Amino acid sequence: MAEQKHRKLGVVREVGLLLSVGLIVGNVVGDGIFMTVGPMLATVGPGLIISLLLAIIAIIFVCLYNTQLGGALPVTMADYVVTSRTIGPIAGWLAAWSAICLWVLALGIMGYGCGLFLQVIVPGLPILPVSLGIIILFGAINYFGIKTAARVQLVLTGLFVILPLLVFIFGGWPHMQADLHEPLFPLGTGAVVLVAMLAIWTYVGFTSITTWAGELKNPRHNIPRTLVISLVIIAALYIAVAWVLSGVMPWQEATGTAVLDSAATFLPQGLALFIAWGAVFAILTSIHTTMIVGSRCILAVSRDNILPRFFSRINKFHTPDTALLFVVIIGLIGVLLGFGILEYVLLLIMFMMCIHIFVSTGVFFLPKKLPDLWAKSPFQFNPFWRWFTWIGMLVVSAVCFLFGIMIAGWILAPIVILALALGVAYWFARRGYLRRRGIILEEGMKELGPETKDELAGA
Repeated sequence: MAEQKHRKLGVVREVGLLLSVGLIVGNVVGDGIFMTVGPMLATVGPGLIISLLLAIIAIIFVCLYNTQLGGALPVTMADYVVTSRTIGPIAGWLAAWSAICLWVLALGIMGYGCGLFLQVIVPGLPILPVSLGIIILFGAINYFGIKTAARVQLVLTGLFVILPLLVFIFGGWPHMQADLHEPLFPLGTGAVVLVAMLAIWTYVGFTSITTWAGELKNPRHNIPRTLVISLVIIAALYIAVAWVLSGVMPWQEATGTAVLDSAATFLPQGLALFIAWGAVFAILTSIHTTMIVGSRCILAVSRDNILPRFFSRINKFHTPDTALLFVVIIGLIGVLLGFGILEYVLLLIMFMMCIHIFVSTGVFFLPKKLPDLWAKSPFQFNPFWRWFTWIGMLVVSAVCFLFGIMIAGWILAPIVILALALGVAYWFARRGYLRRRGIILEEGMKELGPETKDELAGA
């Protein structure tokens, strides 16, 4: 009876290729373009496009290991599942815990940024209440299921994010001044590398597809298709916006609202306002997808009893509603932390690199530890490409993590260390609690659970 109930109310595969691309593009483009392109331009100069290209190299490694992961294990929060089953339970939990910490910060910066842009449109608007209200609103939308959420995302992304960006690109192109692009590296090549590291965070939601892979149609083929199509669209938008912005505004004057400020100088008032609203909706789409990702991770770890089982409850819309409520709450906490944008970004980078280190290592050991699943994958990389992907991801992650520590110094690095320590402490506390009740936490994480097996059967 319990199994039948799960099959009736469990997550279902109802997201196709178009909707999955909409989820990824809307997630990544939002705060990345409108909030950080300006500050990055001010840090490096017109050479920002080179920094963005260098950041894409790191993302290619992410695509490679996620293609392997999606081909073999297209299930809810595959990142956590592969890490816990191939490296070990604690490693899997720390990968998931790092993701939870990342969402607190990501929702915080996006909620704050959305309130900031709304204040530009509506002077005097209180940022904090608006930011909190936005997170609650999109939590409510997500309650009605991922298909409904994905359709909302596709409309918002196409009409209110990509279209305003195209207006900015094509409207600003005739107004570019060649002399503003010279010199390309006014602050030296060191600044280019530094900003490339910062630019990596703008792709923070790029691989979220493996988190909700249990709800994706034809996942073994649609995961790599989504990654490739999304990367092309995102990279083209980033580079075009950065090039136009650096050609219509002196790089020294760029700020967090640079796209909006520059658009007001060459576009009619109505179109400039359209772009300003585009910035708001871009951040809203990022918040939207982050809630989908966060709730699915909470769902996965609660299935294994790391978090209480009630977090795995699924409502009639096939949404993990209790997990979603948890994500909304931690998002509200993220807003209330009140960090500045730079602090948020640096912490995001360090947590993001922790996730990549754990998960890419888990994927490397996947053929040995889960050979039956590997045999079903249409993307069975040979040993060279598996080593190449793993080592490349480890090097990129280590460099970015150390870079974050170097820049943050002793101000933010202890926050990351403390957060990871708290995650480990929770693990042992939870294990001890369950053992006193006759439950061995690690035993339940050696094999795939019934819910995960059901998702694989439908892949």
